[in-house]
Amino acid sequence: MAAGETRGLTRVLDLVSPQLVLALNERRLTPNSVATPLALSALARQGGPTLAIVPSSSEADLVVEGARALLEDPSDVALWPAWDTHPLERVSPEVTTMAARARL
Repeated sequence: MAAGETRGLTRVLDLVSPQLVLALNERRLTPNSVATPLALSALARQGGPTLAIVPSSSEADLVVEGARALLEDPSDVALWPAWDTHPLERVSPEVTTMAARARL
């Protein structure tokens, strides 16, 4: 994404953030593939860490991708990966999964 595009998205996000945050606080915003990353980005622009909990890894990937596209610094968005094993299995999770979780 070009620098001009990022600044344009930032301006748009600055304009819609107050209304998005208000809608979230009043529980008027229904999470979906578009609204969730937009709402998270709006909250993140207010400062401080923002946490989103979603029901599946595929939805988490979509939220992360959307938030990274909207924020100025994509490295500000991190994914806490799900365990890739069942809790009752006698198998250790992948090393990359454990490393990513430890980093966060």
